[in-house]
Amino acid sequence: MKYIGKVLMMLLLILGVSGCQSSRAYEAKQPPMSDQLAEAVNEDAENTEGELEIYFLDTGNSDCIFINAEQKVLIDAGDNDDESMIVDFLKALKIEKIDYLVNTHPDADHAGGLDAVIENFAIGTVFISNGSAESKTYRDFVNAAVDRGLSPSVPLADKLFYLQPEMFMRFYNTEAKGSGNEVSLIVELVYKQQRFLFMSDAEKAQELAVLDQLDDVDLVKIGHHGSRTSTSQELLERIKPEIAVILCGKNNSYGHPHQEVLDRLTAYGIEVYRTDLQGTLHVHSDGVNLSIEAMAESDKLSNDKDTSAAEEAEYYIGNLNSKKFHLAECNSLPAEKNQIIFDSYEDAVNQGYTPCKVCNP
Repeated sequence: MKYIGKVLMMLLLILGVSGCQSSRAYEAKQPPMSDQLAEAVNEDAENTEGELEIYFLDTGNSDCIFINAEQKVLIDAGDNDDESMIVDFLKALKIEKIDYLVNTHPDADHAGGLDAVIENFAIGTVFISNGSAESKTYRDFVNAAVDRGLSPSVPLADKLFYLQPEMFMRFYNTEAKGSGNEVSLIVELVYKQQRFLFMSDAEKAQELAVLDQLDDVDLVKIGHHGSRTSTSQELLERIKPEIAVILCGKNNSYGHPHQEVLDRLTAYGIEVYRTDLQGTLHVHSDGVNLSIEAMAESDKLSNDKDTSAAEEAEYYIGNLNSKKFHLAECNSLPAEKNQIIFDSYEDAVNQGYTPCKVCNP
């Protein structure tokens, strides 16, 4: 109950500053999805029953993650100018209701499109972080929620929120105080034998604060767009992820992801996927196995090499830790000490290695 009191006080302060605003009509601020991406999303809309789909939307240097299960979850909604893409994406998936709408913290690159989502879909529960904010972007989100009769609240620590049988999410860093990245909600999703961790913009101090509560994960969404202030060695040693996803914008002014973070991930043999290089990413899981793929072509992925490049490769590079093998020009090559060279595709497969899903050898 102490969280609810804090949140209600915060909402009253926000509304006192901004006043109640009437719901605005949804206006597209960005071009719609590409035809190719729309086609891929429409195909997925027909094929998700009973299993888990996670979408890491390419909204530039911002966060937007959609979890498609029996209960639907949207974690953050990019910047203000991402709202049209996000709404179109969800509608292409034939989504009518978001059961859990999560704003991990008030920054504009996480809260920007939330008001548009509220105005275009039925909403169940709205979760927010235990912090404060005075930005117009955050006020727009809160006003939209209040106008719809919603009551944003901080999720209870240690409570399991079930999305379907054998699938639940829980939250960490719920008691943090402040107004910036330090209040970021960390979200864990568990489905049968697999775990996924979404770090929002949590930095090293928050990572260390929750470290003892975390277990090994299959996939981690890297904190703060790959900034050097996040993704500590201590975190990686604790959670031992096989796959890391970085949400960042192409040629962004912050230099995200920072090279030291990429080097750290490589040193641990972790496969890295990036929205600035591959666009929107789609994860499919049956609770035992998972696959990850880019949903649209990107000239950033392989420098426009043609489809014959794999056939022309003279050798392949294996990762001794992940047991994946790559083309020599792949962006996800392991550190040299973790490499093994194969003379042919067949040689790699025969030795128990599987092809990398970034370079598709």
